[in-house]
Amino acid sequence: MDSGQDRTGGGAASAGLSFTTVVGGSGQAFVAGRDIVFQGPVPRAMAALPAAPPYLVGRAEQLGALTDFLAVGAEGLSFTPVALVSGFAGSGKTALAVAAARTALQGGGFAGGVVFVDLGGYGGAPLDGSRALASALRSLGVRPADLAESEADRAGLYRSLLHERATESGPVLVIADNASAVDQVTPLIPGGGEHRLLAISRQLLPVTGARTVVTGPLEPAEAHLLLHHGVGRVGLSRSGTVESLTPQTVGPLNDLVELSGFLPAAVIAIAHQFSQDPGLTAAELRHRLRSDLDAYLAGGPAAGPVLPAVRHGFDDAYLRLGPEAAALLPLLALVNGPDFTTRQVGCLAEPEWDDIRARLAALARAHLLVEEPVGSDRWRLPAHARREVAALAGRLPRTVRENAQQRLLDEYARMARTAAEDMRGTTGSWPTELRIARAAAQEWLDRERPNLTAAVSAAVEAGLDRHAAALAVPVAQLLVYRRLLDDLAACTKAGLAAAARCGDRAAEAELTQSRGMWLRDTGKPQEALAAFERARGIFTEIDDRKGRAKALGNVANIHYDLGDLDRAYTSYRDVASEFHELGDSRLEAQCLKNAGNALVAAEQLAPALRCFEDALAICKARTDLNAEAEVHNALGEALQLAGRPRAALEHYDRAARIGEAVGDPALQGAALAGAGVVLALGTRRERHRGIALMERAVGILEDSGDRRLLALVCHQAGLLLYENHNYAQAFEYLHRSGLIYLFELDDTAAAGDAMGLMDAARRAKEQQGLAKRLLPGPARRGHTPASDVAPARIVSVRQPQREASGD
Repeated sequence: MDSGQDRTGGGAASAGLSFTTVVGGSGQAFVAGRDIVFQGPVPRAMAALPAAPPYLVGRAEQLGALTDFLAVGAEGLSFTPVALVSGFAGSGKTALAVAAARTALQGGGFAGGVVFVDLGGYGGAPLDGSRALASALRSLGVRPADLAESEADRAGLYRSLLHERATESGPVLVIADNASAVDQVTPLIPGGGEHRLLAISRQLLPVTGARTVVTGPLEPAEAHLLLHHGVGRVGLSRSGTVESLTPQTVGPLNDLVELSGFLPAAVIAIAHQFSQDPGLTAAELRHRLRSDLDAYLAGGPAAGPVLPAVRHGFDDAYLRLGPEAAALLPLLALVNGPDFTTRQVGCLAEPEWDDIRARLAALARAHLLVEEPVGSDRWRLPAHARREVAALAGRLPRTVRENAQQRLLDEYARMARTAAEDMRGTTGSWPTELRIARAAAQEWLDRERPNLTAAVSAAVEAGLDRHAAALAVPVAQLLVYRRLLDDLAACTKAGLAAAARCGDRAAEAELTQSRGMWLRDTGKPQEALAAFERARGIFTEIDDRKGRAKALGNVANIHYDLGDLDRAYTSYRDVASEFHELGDSRLEAQCLKNAGNALVAAEQLAPALRCFEDALAICKARTDLNAEAEVHNALGEALQLAGRPRAALEHYDRAARIGEAVGDPALQGAALAGAGVVLALGTRRERHRGIALMERAVGILEDSGDRRLLALVCHQAGLLLYENHNYAQAFEYLHRSGLIYLFELDDTAAAGDAMGLMDAARRAKEQQGLAKRLLPGPARRGHTPASDVAPARIVSVRQPQREASGD
């Protein structure tokens, strides 16, 4: 390098200043105008790693992956010298990378030092590849005047110096922060040896061969922990501690971490608010942040401690999107549930748009969308992106929003109608076909249920009443089948209001039917009866004979529930005749089966058996396996009461086999429980078999969704165990039954019966334990504990009368 005198046109005296400094060795520095020129050894920035974060929360898996990557060892087939840490702005990428680097250094790795390069990819002047190399070379000790002009020459010098450094001291770790393009990173990849490059970016850059570590939002519990760490006091209230937190103080904390979008930087920003004002409560800060958010979503500026930083990161990511992905992003806010599929997004998109998955993948690379799990074709907006996307959607023209939402609602309704058909078992005649169809429908409902119920409510809020009503009808039918009562209540309430406003009388009638089924299942028979009568009136008004017949069948169910068996039987026979005239043999058989159940309850077994045989013949003729299994169960009960246990067991066995074959746990569980009751009335060995069948039935019914049937079978299992002096197990089953009746079905009478017998089991168990302590062995074997509560007799297990629903 030329001397300072040659470059500045004069020595230190002419500059008027001279001093000596020690930077990596001794030498002279001359100041001339704006230039500072060093003579002597050039300083090296080989320990430029920033300070480690004071705490790192929720990144154990990512930290482990980076620690493994940074471990110095022999190169293998899977060796790569570069890793990419990628995540949304404020997700803690740099903190994670620095923590991993510090861990590696403390373990003795990278004796050659650390080079830290800020590529400035998200600032005003990002470095290109050549300037990135220049920055790294200066850290390695190259004077600016010795830098080659071409990027290729600089890259060659960079790799050569890394090799020399490895020979002299050891491998080098290069950290490239704020990378926004592959071209910034590629030149910095080491040429070989044990050097490592750790690139940090807000995007999933396609760096060839790079190991990728993603920093997503924190889990809620992790965000809470980070907030506690950041604020430096555990209670976050004027007088509270973690141990003394109450629902009143925990609620605001939950809201605060949710408002942060679960981003570490936003959580720390919230923690700083507490640090600045030690008297601030979580409720007060929540109110302030919510006001900021409401104003922002209404079109105001991003204000407060959280929104500006998140908005800046979102804007940067949004502006870097291609036009196709950018146009799609606002429409995703119209999905009100937690996630969505590519097909559903295709319904939101304009009809002429193509490559929907490619657009979604582009959003995922910018960390504005997540596919979970990867390859599942199900996507969700993370919390930090959802509110920003909602703000974008609010700026779309109203017609664009409504048209997109209508297309999505139509898709939901189509899929729900198909699933309802599959649930009823009308799409196949062979057990395998039925099982596959029903399993697929149940899986679809379990996955889509939050989206479906949210879509009905969102359609109502958007004033799309006709679409809301059309969607609510099949969704309610699915919820009836699965006995998802809370969702059924909300869906029918919203759907009925929408149907009334838009004048859709057919939808109103169907939803009134479904509402009645919810009322019946929640122990409100009189209100259910009124709902079914209203539905019958609407069906009559619109001249829908099948709908009217279904409503009458449901009215008959209420008469049956209330013990008016003659009236119920007459109604069932009349409705069966109506369905016969209409050519609906499925519902005809169902009503005949229900009529037989009414006769069994009235202890008229001979005519009941004739009803069941007629229903069974219809089911077999139309190969309706589900309905056939229901009739076999009913026949099993009637034959048991008629004193023909062997014949009853045959029918129960047939029903259980069909239920298992078609994948219907309610049918299978009811059949096993019925067989268990029959065996319980036999020999001692048969009683033990009966208990085993009842216990198996309970396990199967857990997955059926039919909580009333589960409660009934738990009650009967408890009664059977009580009669066999197994009081401990009896107590457990009766307790379970009572809880379901009381808290899930709101049936206080049935809960009282179960709890009363449970208490008897408890007292008997205590007396049994006392007898074990006080009586000698022979006397104890003959001792039966006394109880002042007589157990009910063992009765058969009957599935509730099936509602006349569906097409």
